[in-house]
Amino acid sequence: MAPPSKYQDPYFDFLILNDNLKLLHASFALRYEVYCEDQKFLPAEDYPEKKETDEFDPCSIHIGLLNKKDHNIIGAVRIVKPSPLGLPMDRHCVYDKEFFRNLGYDHPHELLHSPTSAEISRLVVSPAYRRRMNDGLYALSEDTQQKPPAGTQERRHTNRPVITLGIYKMIYHCCKRNNITHLLSAMEPHLVRSLARWQVVFNPIGPEIDYYGPVTPYMLGLADVDRRMGSNMPDLMEEWLDGLEPEYTSWFSKGG
Repeated sequence: MAPPSKYQDPYFDFLILNDNLKLLHASFALRYEVYCEDQKFLPAEDYPEKKETDEFDPCSIHIGLLNKKDHNIIGAVRIVKPSPLGLPMDRHCVYDKEFFRNLGYDHPHELLHSPTSAEISRLVVSPAYRRRMNDGLYALSEDTQQKPPAGTQERRHTNRPVITLGIYKMIYHCCKRNNITHLLSAMEPHLVRSLARWQVVFNPIGPEIDYYGPVTPYMLGLADVDRRMGSNMPDLMEEWLDGLEPEYTSWFSKGG
């Protein structure tokens, strides 16, 4: 069992939802709110129960973000593991075969469909936490977060997108614990740029497509995150490793 984190967020809890049906269904309702009502990516009439789900959900690790004050789900994402269904991206994206040949693979699916790869999918944040026009879907501005109560010490890196980075930290933990070494995602450029500032660098693996808006398929190597963040932002790396079991953290020594 991992030790308690010393970096507990004062406002949000990040947790796995698979074993909590109430919260899992709340995340499906949030997906409906964002994909059907807010962004109108999907027709609302296809989801009479007002919960957006699909055939990939049973193959996924579901992560939720809860507001500590009222325990409501305000963000969610799933990590889709390879299955006979393939990955959601396969149905929309074209992959750059030369990119994968340069990595030593004859076909992209040799890596993308391996047991150590997975897709980040259905990342949503409640519209109530996306207050600025340029926040897009992911609450990327620092002032989308509540300010700490008077007399409370500010956290380090207060100019960061706390919600999005918190979700990606949880994704990182899930990957480490499930031996996932490569992550795929169809993403908007502004999210890619924001994550790169924090040493989470996704590489394009195909051309831009229209998939719930203009997005590009990307791939992230967990070893690359360890190398970049460990070297360039050791304080943040220490925070991301905090809460993981020793077998996943022993490689890191801040300042070493």
